[in-house]
Amino acid sequence: MAKLQDRVKKRELITGIVAVIIVGYMLMCGWYSFRGHIDSSGMYYLGISLAVILVAVFLKEILIGADPNRENADKRIYNIIGFGSMAYSFIMMIIVTGIFNNHEIQSWKIDGNIGRIINVQLIIIFILNLALLIIQNYVSMRKYEGETGREYSLIGACFTSMMYSWLLHTLTDIHSFNKYMIIIAAIVIIELLAVYIIRFCVTNHRQVS
Repeated sequence: MAKLQDRVKKRELITGIVAVIIVGYMLMCGWYSFRGHIDSSGMYYLGISLAVILVAVFLKEILIGADPNRENADKRIYNIIGFGSMAYSFIMMIIVTGIFNNHEIQSWKIDGNIGRIINVQLIIIFILNLALLIIQNYVSMRKYEGETGREYSLIGACFTSMMYSWLLHTLTDIHSFNKYMIIIAAIVIIELLAVYIIRFCVTNHRQVS
């Protein structure tokens, strides 16, 4: 029992440390993204950051442990919110494209009313998913004895909102906006698919072994 308790405490400690680092880094990225303090290469930095965090969460899941058969309503709700937030962000950007397709580029800038409204919505999406990420991690630690939660969709939603906010602040022309809007969606989807596929392969390999 003593060994088991020590193992659980170690799991909780490692999970807590990793979670604090990830959340702290995401808050820092969010601060610079939503205030428009990231330069034109910001999309690539955010894309790489998303990949690194997804890898860190995956390694945490593999090393600390997570029950692959643990299906519950909470997990489904988190996934619905995460993927729904990403879809909403993308739809918002499509609507903005349609509204301003024939306007001068200056009207796209973040100092305009539409820019502010969209940016506020992206901030709300970021805060909502980050809060759920923290709650999910805490519940997983307490309820499942230090096992990690599966928070990939919530992380993806946070970075989608940050990357689209970066796009609003650094826009140069309508054609670039349309191109980068699709590129951002592709980056997030590809990285999420990659981690899900790798996790699926690792889980199957473990079950076979």
